Amino acid sequence: MTSRVVARTRCPNRLSRIAAVPDSLYFGRTMPSGFRAVLVPLLPFNSHRTMTGIHLHLLVNHAPILGAMFALLLLLASFRFSRDVLQRTALVVLIGVGIAGAAAKFSGQPAEDGVRGMPGVTRAAIHAHEDIADKAFIAAALLGLLSVAALVRWRNGPLPKSATNGILAGTVVVSGLMAYSGLLGGQIRHTEVRPGATSADAILIEPPRVRRVDSTQTQR
Repeated sequence: MTSRVVARTRCPNRLSRIAAVPDSLYFGRTMPSGFRAVLVPLLPFNSHRTMTGIHLHLLVNHAPILGAMFALLLLLASFRFSRDVLQRTALVVLIGVGIAGAAAKFSGQPAEDGVRGMPGVTRAAIHAHEDIADKAFIAAALLGLLSVAALVRWRNGPLPKSATNGILAGTVVVSGLMAYSGLLGGQIRHTEVRPGATSADAILIEPPRVRRVDSTQTQR
C-alpha cells in the first residue's frame, strides 16, 4: 500500500492520463477470449496499464504488409534460386502474416476508439481503412491456412508447380490488399497523404455522431 501511495504522488500526471483512457482500449470488450488469454499475460499493462490496444495496433500493423511483400519476393526468387527452400520459407512467412493480420485486426477497434474525435480524424477515413483491412485479414488468414496445408501435404517432397502458382497468385492479392489497407490507415492521422487535402483538414474536429432515439422508446 505504501509503495502505491508513493507512486501516485510521484507521477500523478501519468496516472491521470492512464485513468482517462476508456477500458475498451485494453482489449476488454473487443478481443476474442482465446486470443486475449494468450496475449494479455505477455503484455505489461496488468499492474500499470501502460500497454493498450492502440500500442499493439501500432506495433503490429506493418508486419503483415512487409511480411506479405517479403513472401512475394521469396516466391519470385524461388523460380531461379533454391526452389524448395525459398518456397517453404515463403509459406512459413505467410503463416506469420496471417497471425500478424489477426493481431492487427483485433486491435483495430481499440485503436479506432483512441483516435476518434482527434483533430484531422474523420469517420470516412476510418471506415475506408476498416473495410479494406477486413478483406485483407480474411485473405491473409485463408492464405495462411493454405500454407499450413501445403507444408503438411508436401512435407516429404517439393511443391508442385500448380500449388506454387496458386500460392503466388494469392500472395500477390494479399500484398496488394495489405499495402492498400496500410495506405488508408496512414490517411487517418496523416492528412498530408489524403487526396485533395488542405491545411484546414489537419485541425478539423469532427463532431460526435448524434444517436437518434426512437419515439416509441421515448414514450415508454
